[in-house]
Amino acid sequence: MSKKITKNSKDKGKSFRSSLKTLTAEEQSNNEKANDGNTQSSGRNQIPRSNVRSSNEVATGNETRRNVIKEEGSFTHGIESSNVSYDTTSAVKSRTAKLCEIVHVDQLSSDEESGTVMGILRDVARRDDNFCNSRRTLGYATFPDVDATLQSYLCSSGEHARGVSITDALRVTRLPPYSLIEDAEKDIKEEASSQILVQFPSYGTFNKRGINILKRFHRLRQLRGEVQFEEKWLKNVFSNMKNCMRDDVTHALLDRVNEEEKYLVSYKNYRITSQELSVMCGERYLSDEIINLLIQRYCDLANEKNQSCTFILLPSFLSVGEVSGNLIRNICTVEDMNEVEVMFLPVHMAELCHWGLVIFSVGEQSVFFDDGYHCQISRDLRYRTNIILSTIHENTELVKFKQCDWKEIQRFKVPMPDQPKAGSGSCGVAVICAVRDICSGNDDHFTWTYQDTSYLRAQLMVELVNLA
Repeated sequence: MSKKITKNSKDKGKSFRSSLKTLTAEEQSNNEKANDGNTQSSGRNQIPRSNVRSSNEVATGNETRRNVIKEEGSFTHGIESSNVSYDTTSAVKSRTAKLCEIVHVDQLSSDEESGTVMGILRDVARRDDNFCNSRRTLGYATFPDVDATLQSYLCSSGEHARGVSITDALRVTRLPPYSLIEDAEKDIKEEASSQILVQFPSYGTFNKRGINILKRFHRLRQLRGEVQFEEKWLKNVFSNMKNCMRDDVTHALLDRVNEEEKYLVSYKNYRITSQELSVMCGERYLSDEIINLLIQRYCDLANEKNQSCTFILLPSFLSVGEVSGNLIRNICTVEDMNEVEVMFLPVHMAELCHWGLVIFSVGEQSVFFDDGYHCQISRDLRYRTNIILSTIHENTELVKFKQCDWKEIQRFKVPMPDQPKAGSGSCGVAVICAVRDICSGNDDHFTWTYQDTSYLRAQLMVELVNLA
């Protein structure tokens, strides 16, 4: 079976220049807007469409050579010069400041120089964002440009796919537009055959793994804008904080080399990478993992202080999809439910790209909900809170969790601070800080407002890095 798909695929947004020149002020502003990210918490980053060079500027054919930069005996993959100021070590400054001689991968032996390039390709081939290289190194690397002339592809399977030569996706010198790769990926998923191939005319033929690698190249191209924004944001936000705090966060976020492929932070059931930490910058939406980890940490600290299992976290995963009975049963097994007085449930409202907070007050047998927009309490949320209580009661047989005795869900007695309607993605920060206040004994007022979110984000980043 084979079928041809033609798509008028036009890339949108700003590309990151591959020529060695300084970004203009306008370009920097556009990159900030694109990457000061509203990344939805429950999913992955949306990849912006990239502008491309004209057809006579892009490389043609399946060349097997990749340019890298030779710099005083060490090699850095396609680093561009820039006037971005760094508050980091002199070694990082010198690595990004000067370009000397261009060489090719084919000419490298299996020594240190070749290892650096292969290390970057190793991150291209990864299936996740727990990078081996530092994010700054990847952010300033030059990856293949997007070729807008690639407008169609052919899907083949069965007999049509036999004996076809597969292109090495790691050695491409140009990329199909991201939207075209997405369409090809959808076709692969829809096909029952595991041998389906995707051919882009006059470009190459790729299996499922190759399509994933092409998609990864687009993901890593996006890093430059993210990193440049983060460099400036860290400098501004940490200007009134201790230098050691800024340096520790900068290293964890931008300059951490992770050859052993370990997580930046591991706490209980939660894992944070350097890339995950980046959602704390600007007004980006926080991820489930960060929200759950920090709330779990505050509950543990308060319980340790009280010498009692007073506070527990109901992970945010219970607020979306099917309510997991297995997860609730596990919580009932791990926690001393006899002692529990307060349960926190971070609520992700996918349709609004927004976070809220449910609090179960066991002593009052009352459920409370609020968020920065003070959204209407949905029928789905009422259903979920009832199911959670019923499941806890089934597993503990404790009368205090008998759902029929609990009051209907209602608003916080003390409303959460109002969130600005535009330009604010700090709803997740608000949820974390609300829990921190309550665990600290401030249950009659909140100690923060949305005007404090830049400082609060920096503060939370320091807390996360200190757990590393």
